[in-house]
Amino acid sequence: MHKKRLDVNKLKDPDVRKLFTIQLKNRFQALSEQENNSPQEMENINHLWNQVKTSYQDAGQLTLGHRSKKYKEWISQEAWKKIEERRDIKKKILATKSERLKHQQQQAYREIDRDVKKIIRRDKQKRLEDMATLAEDAAYKGDHGTLYKITKQVCGRFRNSTEAPVRRTASDI
Repeated sequence: MHKKRLDVNKLKDPDVRKLFTIQLKNRFQALSEQENNSPQEMENINHLWNQVKTSYQDAGQLTLGHRSKKYKEWISQEAWKKIEERRDIKKKILATKSERLKHQQQQAYREIDRDVKKIIRRDKQKRLEDMATLAEDAAYKGDHGTLYKITKQVCGRFRNSTEAPVRRTASDI
């Protein structure tokens, strides 16, 4: 059985993290009250572990939700919220029949689209700066393997021109 993974990247957002910790505190408070009421049941360590595990899973499902697809980790939660807003406005545009309302929603879509692109550019720049810092640290330490990996990530896929097949003048390979 394949379990869906929780979207733990949402924990980077302080509001979501605070909500998650509140959920956990409430669940553990209920567990401690239950422990005080029935001490003989709590002696079984497996039972206690299952309760702790389900507390974490339930709190995670309520606050974080499941990861629907693989996201690029360098895109911030703020950007994902704006992308969702943009998606909702696009749905409204497609559902609207009135030209006046459609024009207003298209204007709002353009503004949010501009914001999304600005935030994504900022996040990408921050990622590149972080990778450059890591590369500098690796170069300072003499860790050439890490330096090489970071360089490959920044540059993307590199194709050497010697890998291409050589053709003769008669179009033979």
